[in-house]
Amino acid sequence: MFSQLSGTILAIHDLSITLSVHGIGFELFVPDPTVYILEQPSTVFTHLHWHQENGPTLFGFHTELEKRVFVLILSCSGVGPKIGLSVLRDLGASEFLHILMARDSKSLSKVNGIGAKKSEQIILHLQDKAAKLVTLASANSMSDIKPTLHIKEVGDALSSLGYSRQEIVQAMQYVHDHASEHEYVFDKMFRKALSFLTR
Repeated sequence: MFSQLSGTILAIHDLSITLSVHGIGFELFVPDPTVYILEQPSTVFTHLHWHQENGPTLFGFHTELEKRVFVLILSCSGVGPKIGLSVLRDLGASEFLHILMARDSKSLSKVNGIGAKKSEQIILHLQDKAAKLVTLASANSMSDIKPTLHIKEVGDALSSLGYSRQEIVQAMQYVHDHASEHEYVFDKMFRKALSFLTR
């Protein structure tokens, strides 16, 4: 129904973003809301998922690869959107594909919501399908490093220190509002974010 949406981000929440498209606000559940802080306007790749009891939910992705990996994960029996988002949040699209190809069930089982048995099931069902996406993943990893990638790295570092997603979103918004272009490097962004959170 929707392949992608382009518009202005109105709000960044704990697990979702609100994207305004021609006056209509769409709530999109995303793996990592913090990557959208620098992007105005923003284009989000979308997938509409239908649940028999809860109805439609719209999911958003920063790249086409993320979206395709999410759809791939949902094609595995017994695996839902919550696990799909966890995989992308904890591993990223490219790393997940590499784990599938290497049959590394131990690494996959560390993702929130996936145990040893389910990780083996996912690898068994998706390994052959994943081979088609590996080329796209390789091309994606060769792209230039952008500030959004540093935002994700800083967000992951803050998360490891025990800060909540909402605190991280607020800190990264502060960094975006108060950093000059040459300060978009990991160490300077991290220090500025920590300064905001500890003041």
